Amino acid sequence: RFILIYDKNQAIYGFAGADCRATDNVDRMFLPVEHFQLPINYRCGSDILKYVNRQFHVGILPRPNATLGDVVRIDEHQLKNKVKANDFIIGRKNQQLIATAMDLVKAGIRIHLSDKEVVTKIIKTIKNAKQKTVGELLEYCNNFLQKYGELKESERKKFDREDIDLIVILINYFSKEHQLSGAYKIEKFVSYIQNMINVDKPDNCVRIMSIHKSKGLEAD
Repeated sequence: RFILIYDKNQAIYGFAGADCRATDNVDRMFLPVEHFQLPINYRCGSDILKYVNRQFHVGILPRPNATLGDVVRIDEHQLKNKVKANDFIIGRKNQQLIATAMDLVKAGIRIHLSDKEVVTKIIKTIKNAKQKTVGELLEYCNNFLQKYGELKESERKKFDREDIDLIVILINYFSKEHQLSGAYKIEKFVSYIQNMINVDKPDNCVRIMSIHKSKGLEAD
């Protein structure tokens, strides 16, 4: 006897080779099959579930006596006026998360980037580029991005394109703070990244993370 529990609306691992259509093959592979629905969500408020149901055309039900919850749409520039310590900010892509993290830091708000590997990977990419100054690094990154479509597969694999995008974002923030930033040595830029983006202590910080890193965590 096999018991399979799945939700094809949450098949979010396509980037790792998963296929959300696999759930359609369950009946064919395991006949005879008996289905049971698990429609009650015990985590979210009822208004939040109404929003999800409208967006994705699903029929998730709130738990008995569920709170309403709030769905509020705000502009990006309003974010720094809305967040408070221990809030979660969740995003799909690291470019969004890094840019948001830097904006909040500039506004004097303590942040914690939960995906420590992002910063580690960025710094590793910077060092592997083997450029001596920030200006040389920016030129190197821009050339890589401009010629990306023309590069051979082996050259594309040399660096993750998303990491190069993130480095350009960080150089732009660095440049706003440092005059003649292009002349600064790479070591100063790496130190800047490590000091600005907190990856160690989440206490009393706005916590910034990808959807994948938020799985299983809870927040008020």
